[in-house]
Amino acid sequence: MRHLFIFLTFALSFLSSLAKPNILFIACDDMNDWVGFLGGHPDTLTPNMDRLAKRGIVFERA
Repeated sequence: MRHLFIFLTFALSFLSSLAKPNILFIACDDMNDWVGFLGGHPDTLTPNMDRLAKRGIVFERA
């Protein structure tokens, strides 16, 4: 009976995760507009954040 409960718990948690979108929220303070996707400084290189911003939503005035 205990194994059935554990199996059902994992099965339900797996099925519920299929219905929800993946959300990654990154909050950074004091970056100003130095990152590339916000116009950036010419000496600042942020290729990973630029690629992530291109695939998601950017809150420019939050």
